[in-house]
Amino acid sequence: MPKVQVPVPNSRLARRIMTARLTVFIHRRLATRSSSPSVLSELPNPLQPQTPLPTQPPTQPSVGGSVRLADICSEFGDGEHVVDLALAVLRSCAQPSVAASVDGRRLSRDQQVWTPKPDWVRPSENQLQALCPPELWCRYESMLAAQQRCLDVGVVRCLLSWLW
Repeated sequence: MPKVQVPVPNSRLARRIMTARLTVFIHRRLATRSSSPSVLSELPNPLQPQTPLPTQPPTQPSVGGSVRLADICSEFGDGEHVVDLALAVLRSCAQPSVAASVDGRRLSRDQQVWTPKPDWVRPSENQLQALCPPELWCRYESMLAAQQRCLDVGVVRCLLSWLW
């Protein structure tokens, strides 16, 4: 059985893995013409063999869909660290839409619609897959499962004498 390093909760590696996964999710969502769930189900399944996807030339700006912070939170949880990481990724490749009010009231941060920046270039699917391979995400998920098991048993704080 292979042994690999599983990240510790709230570590730099866990944050890097989460940022990579959020980046892949946001870029795929922005690349779709519509952000409805039916379009998301048409994304390639990583478990099935695939034919090579046609890549878009890197010089051509992409016109795509939109994403809301609430959509991201529904997929990844609504922890403050997820919101902070998602906003950092969104600011790098998207901009809030101009229609930021409904019935004269401003939309909340979660309901605001983000659209791709005019100069945003969609990364190819191969680049997105290389950014966060499935093995890396499985390591992160095992860390979350172990953390939940500890919380279920009642371990809230682990005192490690060698750290002090």
